[in-house]
Amino acid sequence: MTNLLQIIQPLEIQSRKYLNQIAQATISTEADRERACVFLKEISDFKKSAEAQKKEQTAELKAQIKEIDAQFKPALDFLTQADSITREKINQYLNAERIRQEKLAIERKRQEEEEALRRCEEIENLKKDADKYDPATREALLQSLQEQQNREIEKTATNTKINLSSNASTVRTVWTFEIEDISKIPAEFLEVNSKAVNDAIRSGVREISGIKIFQKSVVAVK
Repeated sequence: MTNLLQIIQPLEIQSRKYLNQIAQATISTEADRERACVFLKEISDFKKSAEAQKKEQTAELKAQIKEIDAQFKPALDFLTQADSITREKINQYLNAERIRQEKLAIERKRQEEEEALRRCEEIENLKKDADKYDPATREALLQSLQEQQNREIEKTATNTKINLSSNASTVRTVWTFEIEDISKIPAEFLEVNSKAVNDAIRSGVREISGIKIFQKSVVAVK
């Protein structure tokens, strides 16, 4: 019959016992607090013992990993730099090419709109000749001419999609940003520098605009 301790490590069992014990406990009196502090010290000592065992068992492996890392570091650093420089130069080219093609597309669209306007004006002049025909024929001619005008306008409504992908790479367009004036950025997009605030408090600062600085109790075992 399989021994449970062969499947589950005693270290894990004891740790779970500590967790279950404190999860079910209540601290509502000074005596409870004292017992909890003793319990906390016991947990702290057991954790240090577990960490020492882990450190002992992994020390040799960490030394081997450190040696391997040192062996590969120069090559990987060079490759990372080469990768970064290559991507940056490709992206600079792509951005310049995208702007160039966008300008060409704008110019083509302007020419197409001018041509469409010219054609619409020609068709509009043809509508005058429809008055020469009987009412039924006139109505059919005007409808046909109007549809031709609509088609000319529709031709200019579509935008040309710029595709810079090739057989060697796929290019996609992403939205990004750069800060122009930090004073105009809405508060919800700003993040407090917690490290700077805590450093200031530790150095004696007790008043920072927009921040409440106060004391709270934190237990530490002896």
